[in-house]
Amino acid sequence: MHKTGIRTPRTFDYFGMVLVTSGRGWFEDARTPRMEVGAGDVFFLFPGVRHSYGPHPGGCWDEIFLVFSGDIPRAWQRAGWLPERPPVVSLGDAAPWARKMEAVLGPRVPWDAASCCEEISRLQTLLSGLLAFRGAGRRRRDTGRRWAEEVGGLLEKQLDRAPDLDTLAARMGMGYEAFRKRFARVFGAPPARHLIRLRINRCCDLLAHPAASNRGVAEATGFCDEYYFSRCFKRVVGMTPSEFRRQIWRPGRETGGTE
Repeated sequence: MHKTGIRTPRTFDYFGMVLVTSGRGWFEDARTPRMEVGAGDVFFLFPGVRHSYGPHPGGCWDEIFLVFSGDIPRAWQRAGWLPERPPVVSLGDAAPWARKMEAVLGPRVPWDAASCCEEISRLQTLLSGLLAFRGAGRRRRDTGRRWAEEVGGLLEKQLDRAPDLDTLAARMGMGYEAFRKRFARVFGAPPARHLIRLRINRCCDLLAHPAASNRGVAEATGFCDEYYFSRCFKRVVGMTPSEFRRQIWRPGRETGGTE
């Protein structure tokens, strides 16, 4: 269905399932602050829970929805099979899920016990697929976070020496090229560049000590010599280590005075 207006708040006495197939907008209910939703997002409406949703002002979206009620859906809710907190699931590509929702209704047949059971079975199959998709997404996010934390901890231990990224990749059970690509996706930069940034951050801390020398800082952070360290530092920070030190220890700074 094509929607162009903003929905006013309302409350249903049945369940609803709304899939946005194109466009963007918002959703909120009495238990959920306003959320941005768009194509590929599905949200659930619960009996007795006031809700509102729609495209942004001046915009439009397309949606497909199902409504259902009865003791069986309420049993699903009690079992935790219907997403409630929040009631929104991001599915990615909307097209296959739209086809699955349309297939729930099936052909128009006389309303009898057999056809009712078949329709409920198709709806339950749809919900189980959605829950499996959501669970897989959570596992991927949790695994990615644990991977990033482990790699970050190992890198922190290598800041005082030249990094051995091949060994690090092997320790994570990966070839170097696969490790490099995943690292860049997670950290936003290739391993070597990210490690340089970490080491320069450590250098900034060391340069804050009045007695620190470029040579001593370079040796403490794994740079081969002070000249290479100085070039890397200027490329990342925008000034040389000496200029950075003067910024920190300018007159009056070390005694708490003012310029």
